[in-house]
Amino acid sequence: MKAMQYSRYGGVEVLEWVETPRPEPKAGQLLVRVHTFSVNPIDWKMMSGKLRLVLRAPNPCTPCFDLCGVVEEVGPEVKGFAVGDRILTREPGLHGGAAAEFAVVRADAAALAPDGVSDVSCAAAPLVAQTALQGLRLCKALEVGKQVLVVGASGGVGHLAVQIAKLHGAQVTGVCSTRNVEFVRSLGADEVIDYSQTDDYGQGRFDAVLDCAGKAPWKILRRALKPGGVVGEVSPSVRHFWPMLTLPLYSRKRLKPVMLDANGEDMQTIASWMGEGKLTVEVEQVYEGLQELPKAFERNESGRTRGKLVIQVA
Repeated sequence: MKAMQYSRYGGVEVLEWVETPRPEPKAGQLLVRVHTFSVNPIDWKMMSGKLRLVLRAPNPCTPCFDLCGVVEEVGPEVKGFAVGDRILTREPGLHGGAAAEFAVVRADAAALAPDGVSDVSCAAAPLVAQTALQGLRLCKALEVGKQVLVVGASGGVGHLAVQIAKLHGAQVTGVCSTRNVEFVRSLGADEVIDYSQTDDYGQGRFDAVLDCAGKAPWKILRRALKPGGVVGEVSPSVRHFWPMLTLPLYSRKRLKPVMLDANGEDMQTIASWMGEGKLTVEVEQVYEGLQELPKAFERNESGRTRGKLVIQVA
């Protein structure tokens, strides 16, 4: 089968279009013919080697984790899936494998793709939608009337967080750039803050803050929280570790990292919302063919993507 792989760390120049044996499903796994897969920052960050102390890529590595495709073979001990089922998933762990014609995935992290929803949308959803749902859950934001701030509201995680919070009856304020103000408003945000115009999100306004961009200064996020409020940090960095550790010593406010738990239950919930038309995934561009992966990585690395980037395989 054809696949995109890299065998050393670096930029897009290390990606190679290769012929490799088709994988075989083991116990608890499905063999999937990949129709579409999507790109997330973790994919090119792992390839760069900057995260190798904590996220070491296998060698060789077939990147990307989010995919939509059709089950070709069901491994031992798998229940709930059959050959011919269309599924979507974010493969747990660090082995990826989506940037190929075939991939093996864990059945317990997959869900049946909803009828009437395209392969492109299904591939775009898994990581970002689960991160948004779990991040809002961590912040205790999924309640009617909660005042919720979503920073980076036009990005992959952020635009879904706005929709999911609104589904649960929250009052949502989104933070984004000027060009995305109307887009975020169209997602249902009650208020939109243009970060190029102000960095003041208010004082003591919000029960929960989901920071999807990781660039807002902590002092601004802390000021925006009500006592007892929680900031969920989707992209935590070293500068967040100190307030995470020390806040409980002197404040009722909290800063917590959002750690993705790819699982079939949340994936099926998201698939159901998509099938019911309650949740839509913005896709900025669809690339045709595996060999277009370097272009998608470069675009995603720019940090200016609205929604997701998807690669069409079949």
